[in-house]
Formats: sequence, C-alpha cells, structure tokens
Amino acid sequence: MAFCSHRIRSYSKKITLLNSSKTAFAAFFLSLLISFSVVAAPNKIDSSQKPLVVYIHETLYVTQKETLEKQCDFPFVLKPFSGSDLIGKILLEDEHLKADVVVGVEGERMNDPSIASLAEPLPEILFQKLSLPFSWKNKKFLPLSYAYLAFLYEAGQLQPATETLRRFLKSLPARSLAVPDPRTSMVGRGALSWVAPSDYEILHEKTLTYPKGWSGAFALFNKGRAKAMLSYTTSIIYHHKNEQPFIRWASFKKTPHPLQVMTAFVNAKKTLHPKAVLFLEILLSKPAQQGVIDNYAYPVIAISIPETYEKCRPKEAFLLEGGAAKEAENLRQWMAIGYQK
Repeated sequence: MAFCSHRIRSYSKKITLLNSSKTAFAAFFLSLLISFSVVAAPNKIDSSQKPLVVYIHETLYVTQKETLEKQCDFPFVLKPFSGSDLIGKILLEDEHLKADVVVGVEGERMNDPSIASLAEPLPEILFQKLSLPFSWKNKKFLPLSYAYLAFLYEAGQLQPATETLRRFLKSLPARSLAVPDPRTSMVGRGALSWVAPSDYEILHEKTLTYPKGWSGAFALFNKGRAKAMLSYTTSIIYHHKNEQPFIRWASFKKTPHPLQVMTAFVNAKKTLHPKAVLFLEILLSKPAQQGVIDNYAYPVIAISIPETYEKCRPKEAFLLEGGAAKEAENLRQWMAIGYQK
C-alpha cells in the first residue's frame, strides 16, 4: 500500500507538473499572440472621437465659446488667433493646415487663391439656412455674421459733411481720425477698399494714428484723443448703452457703405472630420447667432433683432470681396503716400 501510495503520489506529481507546463506554455503562447496582434493590427481610434481642431478668430472665440461648449456633444479644441495671425497661420501651414475647421475669415479672403484652395465645398443644406440682405454664391465659405463699416464721430465736437465719403474726410480737422492699421486689421483693410486710392493722401492728413487693431482705435476715440474713428454702424449701440448718446455714425447719401462678412470653411487638405459639418450647423443655430447680435453684428439666419440694429443699416451697401492682389496694391499705394509725409 505504501508503494502504491508512492506511485499514486508520483503519478499525481507528474500530472501536476504536466498541467503546470501546459499552463505555462498556454500563457506564453497567448502572450505571443497578443503581442503579434498589437504589432500586426493596432487598435484604431474611432475618427469621430478625435477632437475637432478649430482655428477661430479671437472675437468669435469670446462670443461663441460658451455656446459651443453647451451645444457640442463631441470633443473639440478651439485655438484663438487675432485676425491677422489667423490668416498668417493659414498661409504658413498651407497644404499642411492642421485645423479641421477655420472660423472667422473675412469674406474678402474668398478670392485669395492660396486660401480658397484649402476650402472644401460645403453641403447645400447649410446655405439653405441663411437669410441675407445680399447675394451669396460662394459654396466653400459659409457666412456667420456681417456688419457695415462706418465712421463714428462725436456730434458735440464735429459737424462733418455726410453727402459723400470724400467730403466727410475733407471736412474733418487734421490729425483727428483713428483708423486701424490696414497691415494688421481687417477693418483697416476695409478702409483702403472703401476710400479711393486718389484720396489716400487726404486719409493720411486726417488720421492721428493707425493703431494695430480696432481696440486701439476705439481706446483713442473713447478717451477723446481722436474725434472720429473707423468702426461699424452698430458700434453706436454700444456707446448709447453706455450713456454716450452723442456718438453718431456718418450715413452717406451718395457713397455706399462696405459690408464685411465673417466666414468659416472646412479644410480640404485633411480627411473630413465626421463632426465638421455639424459644427458649422451649430454656428448657425439660434443660440450661436444670438451671440453674434450680442457682439454688435448682424446674424445670418432669420432671427429677431432689436429695432436699433435695423436703424443702423445704411441706405446703400456693397459686399467687400477684395482679393490678395487688390489688397497688396492698395497697401503699396497707401504706404508710399505715408512715407512721403
């Protein structure tokens, strides 16, 4: 019995060793299989879960960030830039543009081939949501807001002529006007498209300084250092809310006012992000468009706006379409006259 017991224990031990070997081999084989699987077929991340990368104009970043965070149920990353830096970033990255969507490009850039070539044709359903007082034919750039350029002045200080733009400029005192620098500001570039090149000399004579951006010109005007400034018709709504009822915008009888449009486009050089079009739809939603109104601009969908906004529409307006070549020539002439002063 002892022998038998020994044989049984010995046999049991062999079975245990064999089972252990099998278990070890199975574990080893499984680890190899897993390792091979990772190398041969790595896990693919669902592209719809990759964050949507958005380059956005800093103004729209401030007014739309909260709405986007509430409305978007997918991950996204907003990267804000000033107007000139946004264009610079687009041109620098060019065909390697990292953004899936770009928000806040002025409409004048639509005719710039280096930017237009990066834009993907958009679904017609987006344009069907628009309600605009002007014609829009471009199907690569989606309007998000618009506003009318105008010169503001303090009625108690100035009584300028308002029949035409040229007469208005000539009636201003020397060195009394603040105009954002056309080299760094889309408002300033709008000035060079509005003022005839033959009148750039008058513009220089009447301008106190050319701040880098709109906010710099506004600060000079608000502090009284400049008696007039280039801004938007709806800017007076802000002034009137802040107990400055004497601020006016010059409504010209015979000179149409420029209309500037903020647009968005989808990057054609990257694989279309599944949420890119949805993101644009959200920017056309009522909450987002209400943010446009709150920022003293006009919405692009049919939505109620205050009566004061209707009163800020000029009698005649034209859409600024610009283009790189035209802008470059305007800047060249403007700078040439400036250097002579």
